[in-house]
Amino acid sequence: MKIGIILETKEFEKAWNAFRFAVTARKQGHEVKVFLMGEAVECEGLTHLLNRN
Repeated sequence: MKIGIILETKEFEKAWNAFRFAVTARKQGHEVKVFLMGEAVECEGLTHLLNRN
């Protein structure tokens, strides 16, 4: 199945869930494309929980 995900927010939890869904779908053999719009183009820099110890 081909899946398109449009992400328009950089809110960490929402962005994280969208990418987690995309990865899960890819692992199941689906074709996935993620489109970043608006604030979401800044998702690359999100490190909210990644730097916590």
